[in-house]
Amino acid sequence: MHKLSLLGFLWLAFFGISYAADSAFISIPTCQTRQLITPTTSDSGLNITSTRGEVFCTAKDFKADAAESSRLISELKARLSGRTIQDLRLSAFYFSSPEVARWICVQHYTSDAKLTIFNQTSTGREHLSPEFTAAMESCPIIPRFLEVGCNVFGGDEANDAAANDSETAVCRRGRVNILHTKLVWMRLDNNQVVMAAGSGNFSRSLYANIEDWIVFQRPIGSSLERQLYCIFDTLYENAGVPELAVSYVASLYRGCVSSWGASAGEENIRFSMLPSDDDSYRDTIVKTITSASELTIVPQLLTEPAIINALNQTSAKVRIILDDDYYWALKKQERVGVISYQEALPLATLLAKPGVEVRYLQTNHKGDDAFTNTLHTRLIFAKSQEKAVVITGSPHLKAGSFRLNFENVAVLSDVAMTNSYQSDLDQLWSRGIPEPDMPTQDIPVVRQ
Repeated sequence: MHKLSLLGFLWLAFFGISYAADSAFISIPTCQTRQLITPTTSDSGLNITSTRGEVFCTAKDFKADAAESSRLISELKARLSGRTIQDLRLSAFYFSSPEVARWICVQHYTSDAKLTIFNQTSTGREHLSPEFTAAMESCPIIPRFLEVGCNVFGGDEANDAAANDSETAVCRRGRVNILHTKLVWMRLDNNQVVMAAGSGNFSRSLYANIEDWIVFQRPIGSSLERQLYCIFDTLYENAGVPELAVSYVASLYRGCVSSWGASAGEENIRFSMLPSDDDSYRDTIVKTITSASELTIVPQLLTEPAIINALNQTSAKVRIILDDDYYWALKKQERVGVISYQEALPLATLLAKPGVEVRYLQTNHKGDDAFTNTLHTRLIFAKSQEKAVVITGSPHLKAGSFRLNFENVAVLSDVAMTNSYQSDLDQLWSRGIPEPDMPTQDIPVVRQ
């Protein structure tokens, strides 16, 4: 049983409330195998005529209600059955799925319920799409939209390009850049709180991308609940205030968690918030890598030198799962999908290291059939003689994300959760393509 705060135990004892088991998972789409326009070969001599791994997706693979039937929404539904919501808070980089908006609006709310959407400040991109906001108009309560973060997307093309790299983004040095947290916090009418934290946005990434999520339920006032509550509390304090100092934001979160006595979290589960004014999160990753005997790394983007150096120096068995845009960016020496050649280059030496195995997931990174999907996790799975540890969350594995963005992170050693992750990672590995078996040409699958 998880360790709860004294207040949490009192709630459970007094009201006789039980909560659903925690759930940790990687959402992996299963899409149709599609024929290549022109067959090709691999360096290992394979004849390649179709996509492989069933993660190359187009719009034809999904029904209209794909977002609502996604794993995350299904997990939340199971915990909401028969309950009424008193307070619902959501945070993401993108809100663009009208199906998610409609699902939010059909829930049962108390007469004094609150609904708050925390979204990225922006005038140059649709981080809050018209389709999403239009669907929200059907809600029985009026949602409150709060913009958070520096408007790195409001300038010219040079500014927009700089925003892709938080180390060189256009906000002033030492100021928080973007809102990148992916969170759900729902207080119910029985003083329980249903929460989710992960890597995905409230867009088609819920069903088309490879994402990971943690979904759990705790009494109001328990230490884990307070850790996520304090993220939202910090976002609220920063809403509408551009270019806040990183040190100020970090101190706000620490102060909130400390005031609730929730800094330690639970024995095997701990959440926290970035940005940080120190390197504690990076150092936790490095220490975990150093002490591991087996590692599986699944990043959308990994450029942090300290982490790459630790992986280069470790004697552990290392598996790395990458989107195949990494492979093509290195091969073509140009941007492919969301990865530039400069971003892919730091991993090149590691990928060639003896003892490191790599597999690539063949996603629709080119946008065939006017649709894209990608590997979007930022996950480290480490095994030692003592235990397994998962480090995951919303930040890319890069210095700018750790130091400059609003992010949610989690460190887990709970056996059920790490076992679930290991099972999903093994499935993901089985769908990946070893480098010698990759196609020699990045051939379109469908004509535009």
